[in-house]
Amino acid sequence: MVGTESSLRPWNIHHLNLSRLPVLDIKASKVDNWLNAHVGSMLSTRERSLRKKRRNDALMFCKDTLHTMFVRSAGTQGGSPRRLFALRDEATNNCDTVFFISDLRFDLHCHTMVCDGYILSLTNELLPRIESDFAKLVHKGDMVSVNVFEGEMQAWKQLIPAFVERCRSWKHRDDCEYKTLGKVPLTDVMEADPLCSCGRGKDIEGMSKVALWSKLAPYVTRVALSPLFAVSYLETIGRDPSAHRCFVCRGKGKPKMMTCTGCKKVRYCSKVSD
Repeated sequence: MVGTESSLRPWNIHHLNLSRLPVLDIKASKVDNWLNAHVGSMLSTRERSLRKKRRNDALMFCKDTLHTMFVRSAGTQGGSPRRLFALRDEATNNCDTVFFISDLRFDLHCHTMVCDGYILSLTNELLPRIESDFAKLVHKGDMVSVNVFEGEMQAWKQLIPAFVERCRSWKHRDDCEYKTLGKVPLTDVMEADPLCSCGRGKDIEGMSKVALWSKLAPYVTRVALSPLFAVSYLETIGRDPSAHRCFVCRGKGKPKMMTCTGCKKVRYCSKVSD
């Protein structure tokens, strides 16, 4: 997030007018083929390797969580669509962030998809006020609990304000907490709200679609969740087309490819060059 004299802007995520974006028809023929492949391409080759080796990387964890919410919201990987998600910190088993997904929309700007939703930050101050309605949501709301791992919850606290700002249809107040405290997010601590209160309870028509959600509408902020793709000129994305070709002739092997025993990286057709 960056600030100007009168406003805040997400630095590298474009602004969206969610109400003008078409809703994705998740029942359309072969939509799962496109959506699964599309959101599955968020991870770079390096991040896929980290994931396979179960190495810690906060951004990779965030992308994995986003992927879970996208495919579960659409129901494209088995089962019916689920639209309520709680992020649960694996280390503490605490949950302080809940997402309500109203619609899946097509982002016309970038030919991608976006989740039109709402975020509820569960703070120690708020919970006593919504205890009854939130208990009903937990028991009857068909909530999906998504485990988040080391460093990921702090990364989400950094990311959420940008996802909110990119679809903002309201104005920050003069006494906005971002301005008075001089920082965005406000915090990255569990059970504390990273967002200012300016957008809370505004532009929340989508919360009326589900009776259990509507009671919590005054406490949520609208958010636009979209895929976070790796930058292709910084990292390899997908399979490297040169990785399985001869370093000399660029062929595919005669009859099979061999690997240099020294560096373990260079591949070649034979020990004798043509």
